[in-house]
Amino acid sequence: MTSKNLKKLRTILVCFSMVFTITNCSENKAKYIEFTKGRQMDPQAPRFGIKLSDDNHVYLCEEKMNSEEGSHALGYHTGKYRFYKSEGKIDFSKYETLVLENFSTEIPRNFIKIADATFEQINFNLENQNRIQNFYEVQLHSDQENLYNQIWKLKEDLKFMQIDSVYFHQKLLQEKLPEPPPPPPAK
Repeated sequence: MTSKNLKKLRTILVCFSMVFTITNCSENKAKYIEFTKGRQMDPQAPRFGIKLSDDNHVYLCEEKMNSEEGSHALGYHTGKYRFYKSEGKIDFSKYETLVLENFSTEIPRNFIKIADATFEQINFNLENQNRIQNFYEVQLHSDQENLYNQIWKLKEDLKFMQIDSVYFHQKLLQEKLPEPPPPPPAK
């Protein structure tokens, strides 16, 4: 083979290797359990999330709030976040089993008007199940609520170190208030 043909063959093999690697990575999605909380009644309360990952770490995100003088006129929510990773590890498989037992089916809608509750979301990718569902905490049955509280308690039980970033679903973390309707036309 000529050196020209060897270069072509090497280029083809490198491209094939890259395509194969990308395909395998996209098929091998990490398992995770994630809860996020949207805006609360208190406009100064940050939006935040917690994620349990199959690397046995817990990740947090918490919104950086506007605290400047007069910032309430601009809004307290910045849409920018700090991210944290647990220093210790958890047993992810324990939480995976509990979430599959308690959150695999649809959270029933109870059609109660909830004026001051925080809209929340659960996202998980476990055992070929991928679920994204919004809910209010009051809609959870007792086993779901116990697990939900147990997961959020990890925020207090573990030590965390700040990291640059980690992916969280954005729907509630970046939600914006709807634009107010225009004023009625002058008569």
